Amino acid sequence: MPSIDSLIQQVRESGLSQKQKDELVKRIVREGPDFDLLSAIAATEPPSEKKAKILISESKAMSIFAAVLMIPLFLVFYPVASRWIDSFRGEPVAVAPVPKATSAPAPRVDTSPPREDTEGGAYVWAKGFVEERLRSPSTAKFPWIWNAHFTDMGNRTWKVVSYVDAQNAFGAEIRKYFEAEVQYVGNGQWKLISIKFE
Repeated sequence: MPSIDSLIQQVRESGLSQKQKDELVKRIVREGPDFDLLSAIAATEPPSEKKAKILISESKAMSIFAAVLMIPLFLVFYPVASRWIDSFRGEPVAVAPVPKATSAPAPRVDTSPPREDTEGGAYVWAKGFVEERLRSPSTAKFPWIWNAHFTDMGNRTWKVVSYVDAQNAFGAEIRKYFEAEVQYVGNGQWKLISIKFE
């Protein structure tokens, strides 16, 4: 039969938390050398992380299996079940008519060349004209196209109002608002009519 001191020493060498060790030492002192230390440690010892991970992975696998199994079952049995329930309600079951065999009209193919005098082209060229007038064009940051404002002036001319963030002569980044009027002249080229900075 082990002594109380040897039982306490075994508790101190165990991998339990300090709170669990203190509880076991109190029980050993109360119950004496007849205390069953092995069963007490087994009862207080938490399940190992490996067992917990196995339990978690098994529950995840079951959840995924159930989801994979339920989706096809739902897709197969839902239409049948809904018609069966509708028949008990006394509501007529709608049956889709079978369409007549007809040929679909041929899709309309747009053979005209794409327009080049659009907002997108105006914005790209306006940004280029603005960059030419900056002190540090390599630092220029323009907003996305949907943050710019466009006005169709007619005659393939667009007014673009937006801003640019760029460094000034001192290296500080500042925001400049601009209004550029550009015109499409053909062959993918645009010309600058006017530009103003605020």
